[in-house]
Amino acid sequence: MDDLYQTIPKSLYEEIKLFQFGDFVFYLKDLAAAAVVTGLFICFSAAVNGWLLIPYILFGVLTFLYLIGNIDASNPGRRNWQGLQYYLFRNRETVYSLNGKQEDGYNE
Repeated sequence: MDDLYQTIPKSLYEEIKLFQFGDFVFYLKDLAAAAVVTGLFICFSAAVNGWLLIPYILFGVLTFLYLIGNIDASNPGRRNWQGLQYYLFRNRETVYSLNGKQEDGYNE
């Protein structure tokens, strides 16, 4: 009965934990990232020669393990797949100041 109370989140925005091995915690978002990576590797597996299928599968597993790892100490709580997601879907438009002044002084 104690395990039931450990799986209930304490706050509304807490991630859903699926399982834990020591310090490694696997969350629901990691499962979704695993499904996407596995789907991509399965889609491209038809283009891989039979001799290279085992190294291709090992590369897929290593890629998955890298993507669910933590970024570093400067961005705690974020995974590598989230950093890649932020990089690919970032806002590339130029942002202008509302008051017409810029910090570098060119618009004075």
